Amino acid sequence: MRKVNPYWLKSGGYNLFLRLFSLLFGLASFFLLVRLLSKEEFGIWALFTTVTTLIEMARNGLVQNGLVRSIISSPKEKIPEVITASFVLNGILTIISVLILIILSYFLSVEWNSPALKPMFIYYIFTTLFLLPYFHLQFIEQANFKFEGLFFSTLTRAGFHFSYIAFSFIFTYEITLVSLSQFMMISAIAGTVVVYFITKKYLLFSKTINWDIIKELFNYGKYVFGTAISSQLLRSVDQLMLGSMVTTASVASYNVAIRISNLVEVPTATIATIIFPKSAESMAKGGKPEAKRLYEKSVGAILAVLFPVLIFVLAFPEFIITLVASKGYLDTVSILQVTILYSIFTPFGRQFGTILDSIGKPKITFSIVLLNLVLNIISNYIFINAFGVIGAAYGTLVSCIIGFLISQIILNQVLRVEFYKPFMYTIVFYKEVYKYIFNRR
Repeated sequence: MRKVNPYWLKSGGYNLFLRLFSLLFGLASFFLLVRLLSKEEFGIWALFTTVTTLIEMARNGLVQNGLVRSIISSPKEKIPEVITASFVLNGILTIISVLILIILSYFLSVEWNSPALKPMFIYYIFTTLFLLPYFHLQFIEQANFKFEGLFFSTLTRAGFHFSYIAFSFIFTYEITLVSLSQFMMISAIAGTVVVYFITKKYLLFSKTINWDIIKELFNYGKYVFGTAISSQLLRSVDQLMLGSMVTTASVASYNVAIRISNLVEVPTATIATIIFPKSAESMAKGGKPEAKRLYEKSVGAILAVLFPVLIFVLAFPEFIITLVASKGYLDTVSILQVTILYSIFTPFGRQFGTILDSIGKPKITFSIVLLNLVLNIISNYIFINAFGVIGAAYGTLVSCIIGFLISQIILNQVLRVEFYKPFMYTIVFYKEVYKYIFNRR
């Protein structure tokens, strides 16, 4: 009997528990915030976190995969130069992020009619400065096939922010949008301290800056950067358009449906995190056939976990919304029944980008995500104008279906992936679980 590789057990365990705990903190924070804030305030908070998440993911997209890939493939003596070059690149991106945040603090406060957005973005400028070492250390650790720092630092950051919300709820302390952004900064500081002490042994700097490596990292990462920012826009453009085309209160209702739908993405994100470094290694050893197998098996495993959750949400939407948000958000039921269908296509899209990036084809990923973004903007504009709030759900679903078809055609050409194979692995997964439960001796 073939033994399970310890890498998958340990890294998978850390990432699964990390996603679960992060999900619990996120759900608990959401559960309390919808009861502490008005619909308009919660809509503004949802838009603010959408924009800040977009900036974080864009910056990380230009650094993370290039750094991980370079450390794995570089000789040991070259690793300090790679880390130094990557840190310099990350610093340049942070400065650019700060300038963008200053501009957004003025523009969006007017666009969404919320004066509170100005100080919120200013506090987030300090947050993003601390997130530079926070994320960078996590990337270096990931390249060493370790996840302890990622686990404890992310948990600390999420836990600190939740603690403030829980304190306000329990002791009826008045919570404001500005105070939420202030504690977001404090949480980032706490997470940075934790990840530093756990992963500092991997932090090796060179005495000189190798600009050739910086150029190489940028050339690789620019497509991943474009993919990350386009991908996050693809996930959030519906809410951003609702905030401008309808009202911030409509964003609150729509965000409730999106957050519930995102529950099923825990296995997707978990497997994507551990697949990338392993796929880069497998590509070097086994070539495209191994990358193909990894894609089909990982998507199949995600779908196996996803389908029971999907069925439950479709069967009991009123119960779930009342439990998670309150009866005041029951107008979200029809939206949830549409947005939950996104989850069927999410594993295919997420692993599509992960696998192509790992085999050195980030340009293809970027092009497809950018195309999907354009399609999503057009379809959302049409459907929001025609149907109002639920039109955003219709528009995004249409773009998901089109994006799925395009990505499968490309995967078939590049890796000979067969779109039905993941479903076969899903059936195999269920059979193995059945045998394990009922045939144990």
